[in-house]
Amino acid sequence: MADSSKLGAECRKNPKVQKPEETDQKKHQSTFHGVKDRQTDKENVKELDKEKLLIVIPENEMTNSSNADRQTDKENVKELDEKEPLIEVPENEMTNSSNAESQIDEAIFDQWKQEDSCFISTKACEEVEKNIESSNLVIVAGHSGSGKSAIMQHIALKYREQGWAIKRVKQVKDIVAEYSSSRFKKDKTICVFNDPLGKESFDEILNNSWQTYEEELKLYLRTAKLLMSCRSHIISDARLTRYLNNQSLIVNIDENKYK
Repeated sequence: MADSSKLGAECRKNPKVQKPEETDQKKHQSTFHGVKDRQTDKENVKELDKEKLLIVIPENEMTNSSNADRQTDKENVKELDEKEPLIEVPENEMTNSSNAESQIDEAIFDQWKQEDSCFISTKACEEVEKNIESSNLVIVAGHSGSGKSAIMQHIALKYREQGWAIKRVKQVKDIVAEYSSSRFKKDKTICVFNDPLGKESFDEILNNSWQTYEEELKLYLRTAKLLMSCRSHIISDARLTRYLNNQSLIVNIDENKYK
């Protein structure tokens, strides 16, 4: 009791000295306000969440927007394409390009011309030339070194000067490929084929290839010519394919009548 009276006296003398019950009351109020403040903060956050705007884009609008963007891109590309200069190739240049001879063919034909400058026409050459005019398949036969190739080159160069397409071939399938190519000139193409059945001896594989492509060759020979050379002993082989034996005109320049 004495302590309480003493504390009360001190409180009256010094207002800053607080009574115990006041201190407890303030602590309670402080705790209450702290809880209240936290509650207020939570409510404010909740209010802010409520105030946030959720922008929802309907699916159809998103699709339309995407399509619109793509359409715009296409229009931009189209405008750029329209602004770019168009390079047109004249039709005659395109034709010349497709029918143009390869560089190696031109070089070989130049070599043929040099060799042909010394060529002297013979009865055999005249006979071959006459036959190739009336027939689309002619074979020049003779022994090695008899002048078969020289005759063919001479005739091929003459046709080339008249605008014919001259194609050197090494296999039967090359003839078929020429017929199917864009370079092919209907009624103005000659394929030149040396040793179509073998050079030194009869080649059965080459012989069989004529049978393999028989139908294609028939189509080719309707609108184009084929001039070939072959050694006499090979072209007279009994194994010679029936097609070549029946369809070709054979001029054997070893015969005395062509001497």
